[in-house]
This record gives sequence, structure tokens and C-alpha cells, in this order.
Amino acid sequence: MTEAPDFRPVPNRWIVTRRLDLSKIRPLKAPIPQYESWVVESDCVRNLNTLRDDVDLEVDVTPFISVSPEDMNSNGDNLIEGQAETFIGMKLPILSWDTANTDALPHIDLHVLGMSNMALSSVITLLSD
Repeated sequence: MTEAPDFRPVPNRWIVTRRLDLSKIRPLKAPIPQYESWVVESDCVRNLNTLRDDVDLEVDVTPFISVSPEDMNSNGDNLIEGQAETFIGMKLPILSWDTANTDALPHIDLHVLGMSNMALSSVITLLSD
């Protein structure tokens, strides 16, 4: 009997820093910091109803298909409707990020070949090299 392949998990925490060339900012005196950093938690699962008002659905989170064993055992009436409201990913300013607070949120195991937005697997592969 052949065993199923065991794929390693993808990185789930990222520190992203943006550096701006302030000489190219218009207006010149705009109050924009030269450096700004965030922690990105790629495996954080959230529902549309739990997202803050400042979360942009097109750039801050990714739609995610989430099926639990409980979903499989139910009649599935709410399964498809709920998928449009399930997202992964969370970006927080690095100075306000607190692992104790974010670890209390639901997270999933992300794998390159797991269920997700297929565009993510190509990005993860490039970043892992």
C-alpha cells in the first residue's frame, strides 16, 4: 500500500516592510512615514461579519473554501452560501500585532496543494525558493 504524500506547510506569518522615496511623494509635506511594517497572517480564517470596516475585500483578504467534518455531515444547505463569506488572511501594523490576540482567532493548515485560491500556490512557491 502506498502512503499519501506528506506536503510541508507553507509559511503562515510574514513581516512586510514598505520603504518610500519621500522625494517622490506629492504633496512633498504629506504626513506619510518613510518606513511602515505589518505582520501578515496568511492562515487566519475570518467570516465577512467579523471583518473590520477598513478591510478591503479585494486586497486585504482572499476568498477561501472551508469545509469542516460537521459540514460534510449536515445536509449542506448553508455550505455554499457560507463560502462567499469566508476569507483567509489578516494584516496588522507590526506595532499593534500581539500573538496572544491573534492566536485566539481560527487558523487553518495551509499547504501548497490544499484547498485555497489557486493564485496563492504560485506566489508561495516563488517565495519559498
